[in-house]
Amino acid sequence: VVAFGLQKGTPTEEQKKIPYLEQIKSGWAEGKNPRIMLAYASAFVARPDLVILGSFLTAWATLTGVNSDDYLISIAVRKSIVVFITVSTTALIATPFLGYIVDKVDRIKAIPWYMGIAALAYLSMFLVESDFYLEVMRSITGNQELVINILSKEAVPLLILLGIGQQCAFVSATTLLGQEAPKIKRGAIVGVFNLAGALGILICVLIGGWTFDNIHPSAPFVFMGFCNFSVALFALYVNRVAPTGSQIQEQ
Repeated sequence: VVAFGLQKGTPTEEQKKIPYLEQIKSGWAEGKNPRIMLAYASAFVARPDLVILGSFLTAWATLTGVNSDDYLISIAVRKSIVVFITVSTTALIATPFLGYIVDKVDRIKAIPWYMGIAALAYLSMFLVESDFYLEVMRSITGNQELVINILSKEAVPLLILLGIGQQCAFVSATTLLGQEAPKIKRGAIVGVFNLAGALGILICVLIGGWTFDNIHPSAPFVFMGFCNFSVALFALYVNRVAPTGSQIQEQ
């Protein structure tokens, strides 16, 4: 279909291909601009957010089901999928609203809010099996025999927040790149942006896996929460040292 079924376009001059390493160097050099560096930092955090959620949320839910006397392994796996679908559906519904909001403001101003929401969402997963959240839900439901885990319906509010937070990180990182990358070097910058995301996945999944096994199933989410919070703080710093022209005029 691609070779024979598509109409040929307008002939263009063959452009000299720039070596891959040269493109990486060019994209990295653009990181001297704090706003571009913020985009790279956002990618480093936003891409692992998706993988951490997909890998460790289902693993946590499955492990909880397997360790419970009430569920067979097959039932535990099925329930873990429901948990993941809950988060993914929330993210899907939230996307157009988040995109509309971020389109109306400077991305640098949006990053602290969006990454802050993401940080809150990931850090909140620590509450799922905490005594504090248990007492709150017991007070709300009036059921003093209530027991909460990641598979409980009482955990759904935190899962909804997690879905919104995960999409906040993804939308803010991607839209920031579109705003800040100059056209003449956009390809190189996008390449480094994706490279930063890939490195983030490797490093964060490695740390997340270790913390999942040795600390608690919620530990990878808490770790990502602090990562998102760090990017939010960096965005506040960038907003001060590298404001836009409109912000300078306002000052």
